[in-house]
Amino acid sequence: MRDFSAPLARARDALQQTRYKMAAFLSSLVPDRHTIFKAVIVLMIGTYALFQPYMLEYIAPFFGLSLAIFSFARTRRFWLALVLFPIGTTLVLLPYLFMYKVVIPSFYEASLTSYNQTEFGLMMVMSVLGVAGLLLTVMVLHWATERRNFWLGTVWLFVLSLCGASWYANDNDELRAWQLATYVGANVERLEHVPATVNRLLPQISAKGQINLDNRSNLYVPADKPHLSPGADKMYWCSPLYYKDNLAYNVLGMVRDVICIDSDKTDMQAAATTVSAGQDGVYEILSRLLGLYKSNPGDGFFWVGDQSFLTTAVLKLRHPFSTRDRVIYTYAPDGSRHYLITYVSRCPYALGAMVPCVGGVMDVSTTNWIRDLSIEEAEKLYPKAVFISSDFAATLIKAYAQFYTGIISKKFNQQSAGVMQMSLEERPKELAPEDFNPAPYITEFKSELRPQQMASLEPAGTRDGKALTALAMVDNYGHLRIFEPRAGSGPAMAITYAHNADPRVDWGHKVVTEDRPVIGEDDHIYWLVSVVNDNPRHPLYISSLVDSVHFTATAIHNARELDDFLKRAASGIEPVAGAGASVLPNVSPAPAPDAFPPAAIAAAPK
Repeated sequence: MRDFSAPLARARDALQQTRYKMAAFLSSLVPDRHTIFKAVIVLMIGTYALFQPYMLEYIAPFFGLSLAIFSFARTRRFWLALVLFPIGTTLVLLPYLFMYKVVIPSFYEASLTSYNQTEFGLMMVMSVLGVAGLLLTVMVLHWATERRNFWLGTVWLFVLSLCGASWYANDNDELRAWQLATYVGANVERLEHVPATVNRLLPQISAKGQINLDNRSNLYVPADKPHLSPGADKMYWCSPLYYKDNLAYNVLGMVRDVICIDSDKTDMQAAATTVSAGQDGVYEILSRLLGLYKSNPGDGFFWVGDQSFLTTAVLKLRHPFSTRDRVIYTYAPDGSRHYLITYVSRCPYALGAMVPCVGGVMDVSTTNWIRDLSIEEAEKLYPKAVFISSDFAATLIKAYAQFYTGIISKKFNQQSAGVMQMSLEERPKELAPEDFNPAPYITEFKSELRPQQMASLEPAGTRDGKALTALAMVDNYGHLRIFEPRAGSGPAMAITYAHNADPRVDWGHKVVTEDRPVIGEDDHIYWLVSVVNDNPRHPLYISSLVDSVHFTATAIHNARELDDFLKRAASGIEPVAGAGASVLPNVSPAPAPDAFPPAAIAAAPK
């Protein structure tokens, strides 16, 4: 009989070897604790970075520095440490640039299209962070039992706590607003007296209508909203004219001209600052490119405008973790046109919150020569310019008004006398959202105080909601000034009483908008409300000046009437006010000869 013991033994050995190899293969699939630890760290940092990207601005250099120190400690090669520092920093930044600029926008557009989906997404993120944090904590505690790893466990517990605290501080709206209020409140200045204001009559919606009317060429399109820009003696509503629907605009965002309107002139006659010379479109561009076009001082032509993707790319490269805030077209000290882009950065504050702060100004000339300016440098070159936007100023004012008494007072004493809110004007139904210009408003003063973004504060809640508690002003540094008047009502009352300026007006065809504060020489506060016609151009009909204390309304037709009224009121002379005021034609005083710099006057169209 044949002996099968040898083949069976070989088969048994082969099966045993196969089992060992399978076990080894399965074991290799199970990561060790070091691999799990690294994966958890990468998962936490990656998830955290996607939803708190600004923290990477501070994490990345520390990562690069840690890599450089580690390499120097192991190799004692200083040159290797110098090379690894930028490499380590870049390794952290590149995933952010890809994920946050490419993947996340696509993800949100594709899936997070409703409130429920957004809530589900946040729950998933919190679950991932919770599981990762639990695994990391267990591993750290296990490592801490070994004496040689105690210091490492302590460090990672600190890092975990810091990440968790900063994530919560930035994710919770109330906590973030409270920290912003604390940040703003550290530099708040309380005023006992406010200088008299320099007042404008023309609202933004009327200026936009006139700019669209004066843009007679179908080759150009103005900006969506005009902006207030300083001239030699006053503010002007200005708007760049972009080349429309051609290569010049779609690629470079070229600006053909800058058109401006006197903010005091109720007849709204616009003035461009360059001469067309009979050339338009591609012919003018070619002549400029070949040097055949004779430009004038104050020329408003820009090869690359503020809306160009090239400008956005340069801003991101020069200030990668900042966002664009406000853009204004104005004159440089030499009389040439420049546009200024203010950018807002994020500054770390208590509990790790990243609060918005003014970063600086990017100054761009007509030849697209770029230079970065600090706020102090920009104020010296452009002494009357306001660099921050009304949205940024409103963010600071709202946070301070809600939480300046502390988060406990805001949470449990909502109706207490100390809690305030910013007065908000309701958008008239006749105005589209893009045509509505809410507070704060740029306000000039008859003193050395620079123009500020100004808004009013009122008690929080519905009780006494129309009373005036304070006036809040924000300067170019983001610093807050507070003035508390002795008495007065807020802009909501001004909107109510504005109709009394002229009862004969057909108010059914009028729109009331822009309740701007006016301060007299005696610190008395008025509200200047614009009344515009309800048609596509929205020309200014009258301005209604409402007394914040006595609620009397006066019809104002031009700047001279307004100045005379305020002078009489400050002198104790009873001004002619209230109902029955005669409706005068819209006659404006003659424009000042120095409304524009001399270079711009020479370049104005004849």
